[in-house]
Amino acid sequence: MRRSETAARDVRRTLAAHNPVPAPATEGLDERARGDLAAILAVPRDAPARRRMPARRWVPAAGVAAALAVGGTVAVDTLRPPAPVYAATPPELAYQPEPAAPPARALLLRLAARARTAPPLPGGGPYGYVRTQGWYLGSRVGDDTVTSAVLPQQSERWIAADGTGRVRTTTLPPVFPDAASREAWEDDVPRGPHVADGRADSAMWRPGSLSTDPVRLARQLEKGHPPGIGPVERLVAVTDLAREQPIPPALQSAVLKVLAGTPTLVYRGGVTDRAGRKGIAFSIDSAYSGLPTRHTVIFAADTGRLLGYEEVLTGTAGKLNVRPRSVTSYTVFLHSGRAPNDRATP
Repeated sequence: MRRSETAARDVRRTLAAHNPVPAPATEGLDERARGDLAAILAVPRDAPARRRMPARRWVPAAGVAAALAVGGTVAVDTLRPPAPVYAATPPELAYQPEPAAPPARALLLRLAARARTAPPLPGGGPYGYVRTQGWYLGSRVGDDTVTSAVLPQQSERWIAADGTGRVRTTTLPPVFPDAASREAWEDDVPRGPHVADGRADSAMWRPGSLSTDPVRLARQLEKGHPPGIGPVERLVAVTDLAREQPIPPALQSAVLKVLAGTPTLVYRGGVTDRAGRKGIAFSIDSAYSGLPTRHTVIFAADTGRLLGYEEVLTGTAGKLNVRPRSVTSYTVFLHSGRAPNDRATP
Protein backbone atom coordinates (compact mmCIF):
# COMPACT_ATOMS: atom_id res chain seq x y z
CA MET A 1 0.00 0.00 0.00
CA ARG A 2 1.35 3.43 -0.91
CA ARG A 3 2.42 5.69 1.95
CA SER A 4 -0.18 8.32 0.96
CA GLU A 5 -2.97 5.72 1.08
CA THR A 6 -1.82 4.62 4.53
CA ALA A 7 -1.83 8.22 5.76
CA ALA A 8 -5.28 8.83 4.36
CA ARG A 9 -6.56 5.67 6.01
CA ASP A 10 -5.07 6.75 9.34
CA VAL A 11 -6.78 10.13 9.03
CA ARG A 12 -10.18 8.47 8.53
CA ARG A 13 -9.60 6.09 11.44
CA THR A 14 -8.51 8.89 13.78
CA LEU A 15 -11.55 11.01 12.93
CA ALA A 16 -14.03 8.12 12.83
CA ALA A 17 -15.63 9.45 15.99
CA HIS A 18 -17.04 12.24 13.85
CA ASN A 19 -18.91 9.88 11.52
CA PRO A 20 -21.65 9.96 12.42
CA VAL A 21 -21.68 12.60 15.14
CA PRO A 22 -21.19 10.84 18.48
CA ALA A 23 -24.30 10.58 20.61
CA PRO A 24 -23.11 12.96 23.37
CA ALA A 25 -22.70 15.72 20.77
CA THR A 26 -26.41 15.65 20.02
CA GLU A 27 -27.77 15.78 23.55
CA GLY A 28 -30.59 18.29 23.81
CA LEU A 29 -31.32 18.27 20.07
CA ASP A 30 -34.55 16.93 18.64
CA GLU A 31 -34.59 13.96 16.24
CA ARG A 32 -34.63 16.15 13.15
CA ALA A 33 -31.66 18.17 14.36
CA ARG A 34 -29.67 15.01 15.13
CA GLY A 35 -30.38 13.75 11.64
CA ASP A 36 -29.21 16.98 10.07
CA LEU A 37 -25.98 16.95 12.06
CA ALA A 38 -25.24 13.34 11.11
CA ALA A 39 -25.94 13.94 7.43
CA ILE A 40 -23.85 17.08 7.14
CA LEU A 41 -20.89 15.91 9.20
CA ALA A 42 -20.62 12.34 7.85
CA VAL A 43 -17.41 11.54 5.99
CA PRO A 44 -17.34 10.42 2.35
CA ARG A 45 -15.41 7.13 2.63
CA ASP A 46 -13.54 7.24 -0.67
CA ALA A 47 -13.17 10.91 -1.51
CA PRO A 48 -11.31 11.58 -4.77
CA ALA A 49 -8.01 13.39 -4.58
CA ARG A 50 -9.36 16.38 -6.52
CA ARG A 51 -10.27 19.42 -4.47
CA ARG A 52 -13.42 20.05 -6.51
CA MET A 53 -15.93 17.23 -6.16
CA PRO A 54 -19.60 16.46 -5.59
CA ALA A 55 -20.19 16.20 -1.86
CA ARG A 56 -23.43 15.93 0.02
CA ARG A 57 -21.80 14.93 3.26
CA TRP A 58 -18.47 15.66 4.84
CA VAL A 59 -16.32 15.53 7.95
CA PRO A 60 -13.80 18.26 8.73
CA ALA A 61 -11.02 15.93 7.45
CA ALA A 62 -12.42 15.60 3.91
CA GLY A 63 -10.07 16.87 1.22
CA VAL A 64 -7.03 17.07 3.52
CA ALA A 65 -3.62 16.29 2.07
CA ALA A 66 -2.34 12.75 2.56
CA ALA A 67 0.52 14.10 4.64
CA LEU A 68 -1.85 15.66 7.16
CA ALA A 69 -0.42 15.54 10.67
CA VAL A 70 -2.67 13.72 13.12
CA GLY A 71 -1.76 13.62 16.77
CA GLY A 72 1.66 15.07 16.00
CA THR A 73 2.77 12.46 13.40
CA VAL A 74 3.31 12.94 9.67
CA ALA A 75 3.88 10.39 6.90
CA VAL A 76 6.74 11.74 4.73
CA ASP A 77 9.22 10.58 2.14
CA THR A 78 12.59 10.43 3.91
CA LEU A 79 14.28 11.94 0.84
CA ARG A 80 12.15 15.07 0.95
CA PRO A 81 11.59 17.78 3.57
CA PRO A 82 8.37 17.39 5.61
CA ALA A 83 5.30 18.66 3.80
CA PRO A 84 3.52 21.64 5.36
CA VAL A 85 0.66 20.82 7.69
CA TYR A 86 -2.60 22.18 6.29
CA ALA A 87 -5.82 22.60 8.21
CA ALA A 88 -8.51 20.10 7.23
CA THR A 89 -11.19 21.82 5.18
CA PRO A 90 -14.24 20.37 3.41
CA PRO A 91 -14.25 19.90 -0.36
CA GLU A 92 -15.63 22.63 -2.55
CA LEU A 93 -19.13 21.97 -3.83
CA ALA A 94 -19.48 20.75 -7.43
CA TYR A 95 -21.27 23.46 -9.40
CA GLN A 96 -22.78 22.64 -12.79
CA PRO A 97 -22.36 25.69 -15.04
CA GLU A 98 -24.72 26.25 -17.97
CA PRO A 99 -22.93 28.04 -20.83
CA ALA A 100 -26.18 29.22 -22.43
CA ALA A 101 -27.81 30.35 -19.19
CA PRO A 102 -29.30 33.87 -18.96
CA PRO A 103 -27.47 36.51 -16.88
CA ALA A 104 -27.70 36.35 -13.10
CA ARG A 105 -30.11 39.30 -13.03
CA ALA A 106 -32.67 37.57 -15.27
CA LEU A 107 -32.46 34.32 -13.30
CA LEU A 108 -32.88 36.08 -9.97
CA LEU A 109 -35.95 37.96 -11.22
CA ARG A 110 -37.49 34.67 -12.35
CA LEU A 111 -36.67 33.21 -8.96
CA ALA A 112 -38.28 36.22 -7.27
CA ALA A 113 -41.52 35.52 -9.13
CA ARG A 114 -41.49 31.93 -7.89
CA ALA A 115 -40.73 33.02 -4.34
CA ARG A 116 -43.77 35.30 -4.22
CA THR A 117 -46.11 32.33 -4.86
CA ALA A 118 -44.24 29.89 -2.60
CA PRO A 119 -46.10 28.22 0.31
CA PRO A 120 -46.28 30.24 3.55
CA LEU A 121 -43.86 29.62 6.37
CA PRO A 122 -44.67 26.45 8.34
CA GLY A 123 -46.03 26.56 11.87
CA GLY A 124 -47.74 29.39 13.67
CA GLY A 125 -47.32 31.66 16.65
CA PRO A 126 -45.60 34.86 17.76
CA TYR A 127 -42.01 33.58 17.45
CA GLY A 128 -39.95 33.28 14.31
CA TYR A 129 -37.63 30.26 14.28
CA VAL A 130 -34.43 29.58 12.31
CA ARG A 131 -32.08 26.59 12.48
CA THR A 132 -28.66 26.62 10.80
CA GLN A 133 -25.60 24.39 10.66
CA GLY A 134 -22.24 26.06 10.26
CA TRP A 135 -18.58 25.18 9.81
CA TYR A 136 -15.91 27.76 10.45
CA LEU A 137 -12.14 27.75 10.19
CA GLY A 138 -10.64 29.58 13.13
CA SER A 139 -6.97 30.52 12.78
CA ARG A 140 -4.45 32.26 14.98
CA VAL A 141 -1.63 34.09 13.21
CA GLY A 142 1.59 34.48 15.18
CA ASP A 143 4.97 35.87 14.20
CA ASP A 144 6.12 32.66 12.55
CA THR A 145 3.29 30.16 12.83
CA VAL A 146 -0.41 29.77 12.15
CA THR A 147 -2.57 27.42 14.19
CA SER A 148 -6.08 26.43 13.18
CA ALA A 149 -9.16 24.72 14.52
CA VAL A 150 -12.20 23.44 12.65
CA LEU A 151 -15.33 24.54 14.53
CA PRO A 152 -18.63 22.83 13.56
CA GLN A 153 -21.68 24.51 15.08
CA GLN A 154 -25.47 24.30 15.01
CA SER A 155 -27.63 27.27 15.98
CA GLU A 156 -31.33 27.68 16.75
CA ARG A 157 -32.86 31.13 17.12
CA TRP A 158 -36.31 32.21 18.29
CA ILE A 159 -37.22 35.85 17.65
CA ALA A 160 -40.21 37.78 18.98
CA ALA A 161 -41.95 40.77 17.41
CA ASP A 162 -39.83 43.22 19.44
CA GLY A 163 -36.59 41.68 18.14
CA THR A 164 -35.63 39.86 21.34
CA GLY A 165 -35.64 36.12 21.79
CA ARG A 166 -33.57 33.05 22.50
CA VAL A 167 -30.47 31.51 20.91
CA ARG A 168 -29.32 27.93 21.46
CA THR A 169 -25.91 27.04 20.01
CA THR A 170 -24.41 23.56 20.00
CA THR A 171 -20.67 23.55 19.31
CA LEU A 172 -19.12 20.18 18.50
CA PRO A 173 -15.57 19.32 19.57
CA PRO A 174 -13.03 21.18 17.43
CA VAL A 175 -10.83 19.25 15.01
CA PHE A 176 -7.14 20.11 14.69
CA PRO A 177 -4.61 19.34 11.94
CA ASP A 178 -1.84 18.55 14.41
CA ALA A 179 -0.87 18.45 18.08
CA ALA A 180 0.66 21.94 18.01
CA SER A 181 -2.65 23.45 16.91
CA ARG A 182 -4.48 21.56 19.62
CA GLU A 183 -2.10 22.83 22.30
CA ALA A 184 -2.42 26.42 21.08
CA TRP A 185 -6.21 26.32 21.28
CA GLU A 186 -6.88 24.01 24.21
CA ASP A 187 -7.34 26.77 26.79
CA ASP A 188 -9.98 28.58 24.74
CA VAL A 189 -12.19 25.93 23.15
CA PRO A 190 -14.43 23.33 24.84
CA ARG A 191 -12.95 19.85 25.11
CA GLY A 192 -16.30 18.25 24.34
CA PRO A 193 -19.68 19.18 22.90
CA HIS A 194 -20.82 22.48 24.35
CA VAL A 195 -24.33 23.95 24.44
CA ALA A 196 -24.89 27.66 25.02
CA ASP A 197 -28.50 28.63 25.64
CA GLY A 198 -29.55 32.16 26.48
CA ARG A 199 -31.41 35.30 25.57
CA ALA A 200 -30.77 36.86 22.17
CA ASP A 201 -29.75 40.46 21.75
CA SER A 202 -32.08 42.78 19.92
CA ALA A 203 -32.26 41.91 16.24
CA MET A 204 -30.67 44.13 13.62
CA TRP A 205 -33.98 44.23 11.76
CA ARG A 206 -37.17 44.00 13.79
CA PRO A 207 -39.57 41.38 12.37
CA GLY A 208 -42.19 42.97 10.16
CA SER A 209 -40.18 46.18 9.69
CA LEU A 210 -38.65 45.36 6.31
CA SER A 211 -40.30 46.56 3.13
CA THR A 212 -41.29 44.34 0.21
CA ASP A 213 -40.42 47.20 -2.14
CA PRO A 214 -36.95 46.32 -3.50
CA VAL A 215 -35.69 49.90 -3.62
CA ARG A 216 -36.60 50.62 -0.01
CA LEU A 217 -35.47 47.17 1.13
CA ALA A 218 -32.04 47.70 -0.40
CA ARG A 219 -31.61 50.81 1.76
CA GLN A 220 -32.84 49.00 4.87
CA LEU A 221 -30.35 46.18 4.34
CA GLU A 222 -27.52 48.73 4.46
CA LYS A 223 -27.98 48.95 8.23
CA GLY A 224 -24.78 47.52 9.66
CA HIS A 225 -23.67 46.64 6.13
CA PRO A 226 -22.20 49.79 4.55
CA PRO A 227 -22.31 49.70 0.74
CA GLY A 228 -18.88 51.31 0.60
CA ILE A 229 -17.38 47.90 1.34
CA GLY A 230 -18.57 46.71 -2.05
CA PRO A 231 -21.34 44.60 -3.63
CA VAL A 232 -20.40 41.58 -1.52
CA GLU A 233 -21.76 43.33 1.57
CA ARG A 234 -25.26 42.97 0.14
CA LEU A 235 -24.81 39.18 0.10
CA VAL A 236 -23.61 39.33 3.70
CA ALA A 237 -26.66 41.38 4.70
CA VAL A 238 -29.04 38.88 3.09
CA THR A 239 -27.43 35.92 4.84
CA ASP A 240 -27.38 37.78 8.17
CA LEU A 241 -31.10 38.43 7.78
CA ALA A 242 -31.77 34.75 7.10
CA ARG A 243 -29.79 33.73 10.20
CA GLU A 244 -31.76 36.17 12.31
CA GLN A 245 -35.38 35.52 11.32
CA PRO A 246 -37.59 33.50 8.97
CA ILE A 247 -38.29 35.27 5.68
CA PRO A 248 -41.88 35.01 4.39
CA PRO A 249 -42.46 34.56 0.63
CA ALA A 250 -43.25 38.21 -0.22
CA LEU A 251 -40.12 39.44 1.56
CA GLN A 252 -37.99 36.68 0.03
CA SER A 253 -39.20 37.78 -3.39
CA ALA A 254 -38.07 41.34 -2.64
CA VAL A 255 -34.71 40.09 -1.35
CA LEU A 256 -34.10 38.29 -4.65
CA LYS A 257 -34.99 41.44 -6.58
CA VAL A 258 -32.46 43.37 -4.51
CA LEU A 259 -29.81 40.78 -5.34
CA ALA A 260 -30.77 40.98 -9.02
CA GLY A 261 -29.58 44.59 -8.98
CA THR A 262 -26.24 43.77 -7.35
CA PRO A 263 -23.18 44.52 -9.54
CA THR A 264 -20.65 41.73 -10.28
CA LEU A 265 -23.00 38.97 -9.08
CA VAL A 266 -22.69 35.97 -11.42
CA TYR A 267 -24.58 32.71 -11.88
CA ARG A 268 -22.51 29.64 -10.92
CA GLY A 269 -24.96 26.92 -11.97
CA GLY A 270 -26.92 24.15 -10.31
CA VAL A 271 -25.53 22.44 -7.22
CA THR A 272 -26.36 19.93 -4.50
CA ASP A 273 -25.79 21.59 -1.14
CA ARG A 274 -24.22 20.04 1.95
CA ALA A 275 -27.61 18.87 3.20
CA GLY A 276 -28.31 17.03 -0.07
CA ARG A 277 -30.74 19.60 -1.49
CA LYS A 278 -30.82 20.80 -5.09
CA GLY A 279 -30.26 24.51 -5.62
CA ILE A 280 -28.88 27.21 -7.89
CA ALA A 281 -25.87 29.30 -6.95
CA PHE A 282 -24.72 32.90 -7.40
CA SER A 283 -21.33 34.34 -6.46
CA ILE A 284 -19.34 37.52 -5.96
CA ASP A 285 -15.54 37.64 -5.76
CA SER A 286 -14.11 40.09 -3.25
CA ALA A 287 -10.99 40.74 -1.20
CA TYR A 288 -12.73 42.88 1.43
CA SER A 289 -11.88 40.35 4.14
CA GLY A 290 -8.17 40.68 3.36
CA LEU A 291 -7.84 37.64 1.08
CA PRO A 292 -9.36 37.01 -2.38
CA THR A 293 -12.54 35.09 -1.63
CA ARG A 294 -15.55 33.85 -3.56
CA HIS A 295 -18.81 34.39 -1.67
CA THR A 296 -21.62 32.11 -2.85
CA VAL A 297 -25.31 31.96 -1.99
CA ILE A 298 -27.48 28.96 -2.89
CA PHE A 299 -31.25 29.17 -3.37
CA ALA A 300 -33.95 26.54 -3.85
CA ALA A 301 -35.01 26.68 -7.50
CA ASP A 302 -38.70 26.10 -6.75
CA THR A 303 -39.27 28.50 -3.84
CA GLY A 304 -36.32 30.92 -3.87
CA ARG A 305 -35.56 30.03 -0.24
CA LEU A 306 -31.95 30.52 0.87
CA LEU A 307 -30.25 27.14 1.35
CA GLY A 308 -26.63 28.01 2.00
CA TYR A 309 -23.77 30.49 2.05
CA GLU A 310 -20.11 29.61 1.44
CA GLU A 311 -16.74 31.34 1.37
CA VAL A 312 -13.90 29.88 -0.72
CA LEU A 313 -10.40 31.28 -1.21
CA THR A 314 -9.71 32.05 -4.87
CA GLY A 315 -6.02 32.92 -4.64
CA THR A 316 -3.32 33.10 -2.03
CA ALA A 317 -4.12 31.91 1.47
CA GLY A 318 -1.80 34.48 3.02
CA LYS A 319 -0.57 33.26 6.39
CA LEU A 320 -3.46 30.83 6.82
CA ASN A 321 -2.30 27.22 6.88
CA VAL A 322 -4.79 26.13 4.21
CA ARG A 323 -4.39 25.46 0.52
CA PRO A 324 -5.58 27.90 -2.14
CA ARG A 325 -9.23 27.31 -3.11
CA SER A 326 -10.00 26.05 0.39
CA VAL A 327 -13.48 26.42 1.85
CA THR A 328 -13.05 28.69 4.87
CA SER A 329 -16.66 28.69 6.10
CA TYR A 330 -20.14 27.62 5.21
CA THR A 331 -23.63 27.96 6.65
CA VAL A 332 -26.53 25.67 5.79
CA PHE A 333 -30.02 27.07 6.40
CA LEU A 334 -31.94 24.00 7.50
CA HIS A 335 -35.35 25.10 8.71
CA SER A 336 -37.41 28.21 9.46
CA GLY A 337 -40.99 29.02 10.37
CA ARG A 338 -43.26 30.22 13.16
CA ALA A 339 -43.45 28.82 16.70
CA PRO A 340 -45.88 29.32 19.62
CA ASN A 341 -43.07 29.96 22.12
CA ASP A 342 -39.29 30.01 22.38
CA ARG A 343 -39.12 26.31 23.30
CA ALA A 344 -41.12 24.91 20.39
CA THR A 345 -40.17 24.36 16.75
CA PRO A 346 -42.38 24.57 13.64
